[in-house]
Amino acid sequence: MLWDTRPWTPKQRAQAQSRSYLKILRDRVKSLEALTSYIRDDKTISEPVRQQCLDWSELFWKNRQSE
Repeated sequence: MLWDTRPWTPKQRAQAQSRSYLKILRDRVKSLEALTSYIRDDKTISEPVRQQCLDWSELFWKNRQSE
């Protein structure tokens, strides 16, 4: 097994948090519009995470529908 011990960049951290956040929302929202609205209104996430979530939201929603 090989471990990468380098510290995460802010971009990598935001991407990891965004993936987790979108997975949590998977069963809580019923449409793409509800998903983007929820992301925009959530005051608990940082701006980089919010932007990454919004950037990925359409692709996430399409992939969610195909499962």
